[in-house]
Amino acid sequence: MTKDGEFLSIKEALQDCRYLLVTPIPWYINERQDILIDRLWYHDLIRHLDYITHLTILAPRINVKAGKTNDLDLIEVGAHHAIEFAALPAPENFAQAVFALPKLFSTFWNNIRKSDLVQSGVAGWPLPLGFIANPISVFLRRPLIIIIESAFWRLSGCGPFSYKQRLRASVTEWMARWSVQRARLAIFTHQGYLAELGEPYNGRAIINPAAWIDESSIMQENDVETVWDAKKENLAFLYAARLHVDKGIDTLIRAIKESKHHLPRIDIIGDGPLKDMVGFEAARLGPTSLRLLNPAPYGPEFFSMLRDYHALISPLVSDEQPRVLFDAFSQAVPVIASDSPGQRPFIENDKNGWLFPVGDWRALSEIMSSLRFSPERLRAAGIYARAISSKYTHESMHLQRARSIYGLFERFRC
Repeated sequence: MTKDGEFLSIKEALQDCRYLLVTPIPWYINERQDILIDRLWYHDLIRHLDYITHLTILAPRINVKAGKTNDLDLIEVGAHHAIEFAALPAPENFAQAVFALPKLFSTFWNNIRKSDLVQSGVAGWPLPLGFIANPISVFLRRPLIIIIESAFWRLSGCGPFSYKQRLRASVTEWMARWSVQRARLAIFTHQGYLAELGEPYNGRAIINPAAWIDESSIMQENDVETVWDAKKENLAFLYAARLHVDKGIDTLIRAIKESKHHLPRIDIIGDGPLKDMVGFEAARLGPTSLRLLNPAPYGPEFFSMLRDYHALISPLVSDEQPRVLFDAFSQAVPVIASDSPGQRPFIENDKNGWLFPVGDWRALSEIMSSLRFSPERLRAAGIYARAISSKYTHESMHLQRARSIYGLFERFRC
């Protein structure tokens, strides 16, 4: 059976399932009552309709004036998508969140009570929605699906961290374990989260890497050699992530600044709190060493930019599993990655990329320098990366989830 056929079969089996998706990602409504959501979120959300008929999104609602969303990358969700949106308050700070607790609790209670399956998480700001949704789901005996795609509540880097930061991280970690162990289905993006947070007591756990590449976006096999021939000169590497300490951007900058070797040019795209620092270093080192470029929108424009590079650099210091690994693979671009829990399972050393110890700028510098004199290693790794990229597509990710959700519904429906 084809993937489309299997999606359709599962959707028919789930046609009576009332599915509630709890998320801290807000939705917007304007004066014309149009519903709008973030364009990237839409890219993922719409795939749920491949296998779910009755989908309700329970998330913070933000009212906006028509024509006043120019600073947001939003897309309208038409009525034909058959998604119901339920509104939560959208507090801007912890005090407002505490004041909104009665309304939050009643809204969660009413929506969970009407649902057959509840998908939730454990983190968020200013108040993690899972702190309310997950206990209510367990109390009302609604099968709970917990998805752990990142653990951004954990403290990374060398600090110092305030008492509030440490308390928030500790409490959220406890709630993550509590929620996972009471879930009927726990979905993790990599094995490390399963090992650290545990398995459900009476449920099932699956490893489901987060990937947003469509099969149609993967570079055609007969184009790979042509693309690599066109870029065989002037080696250049790309960093494409937020300019934040968790992403390891300072590790990369130090590797460039303090390297004793001549490195390929490094281009950086992204935004974040360390952008000024990166801009300063780019101006100081000059465009032949380091450039800070404007980000490209995710999709064809980003993929086109990506395939012009000889390697992607992902020096993460956190434990998340970045989707950009699979973006790079799909365009026959190998990855130089830190040996972090979210990257290690997907990098085969000297096959589709290279690993270096987390935070070790010297090791990163050595790898970049050695590859400068081994362009054929980069080409071979890129070809291998593209060959395995079909394992990590958006369709495959959702099909694995759909199979597990179908099994859960069949087990617990009345």
